[in-house]
Amino acid sequence: MLLAILLQKIRYFKIWHKVKDKNLSGQLSAVSTNSVRGPAFGRHRALRRVAYYLLFAAFGAITTTTAWAGQTQSNVETLLEKARGEEKAGDYAAAERIYKQALALAPESLETLKRLGILEQTELRFDDSIQLFKHVLVNDPRYPEVNFFLGVSYWGKNDFNESIDSFERELKTPNPHPRSHYYLGLAFQSSGRIEEATSQLNQSLAQNPKTLTHSTSSRVFTRMHLSVLSSCSKRWTRIPSNYMP
Repeated sequence: MLLAILLQKIRYFKIWHKVKDKNLSGQLSAVSTNSVRGPAFGRHRALRRVAYYLLFAAFGAITTTTAWAGQTQSNVETLLEKARGEEKAGDYAAAERIYKQALALAPESLETLKRLGILEQTELRFDDSIQLFKHVLVNDPRYPEVNFFLGVSYWGKNDFNESIDSFERELKTPNPHPRSHYYLGLAFQSSGRIEEATSQLNQSLAQNPKTLTHSTSSRVFTRMHLSVLSSCSKRWTRIPSNYMP
């Protein structure tokens, strides 16, 4: 019964022309009723040959697809490296074009989407960067450092509640961005939560003591930053570069 159904499906989908190229259709149609083992045996044998051909064709397609995917990944990585070089040189327009070329090859590349989001953020296009970061997080809510960069974009828009939520999510990831406490402190300060801001800035100092000289106390560090944060959060000229990976 199963063999009869399979033969019927082969006829319905008209793949006899593929089989014919391998001289198998003739074997199916020329099964002799005078065969010593009977027509059923001949049909089974021919059908097995058809199945083997289809199996090998499928295996070849899988192998080709795998090789193509590997080549695409290699090309994307090359483009990302090139775009990063353009960013370091300050040619953000060229970097953006390269990132979009990479996305044309792999539209769902989370790393490319992240990098393009950072570039949009650097150019103060916060809404565009937020959309890109959210796209990444829909696919992987804990993708490295994306919650941090999302928080920076929200902070740039003066949306401090969303910024705080993003930084706090980043701190719950296995390897949070090293500036997470610092920027969470900025967001707390901008929203008027001074005690929490002081706590986060002190934690940032404890985790990154080399950012200050040994003679500078955490109290001076906190006072100095809180005195300038308000003006920094109200008007941006360009995203600070010291948080970049």
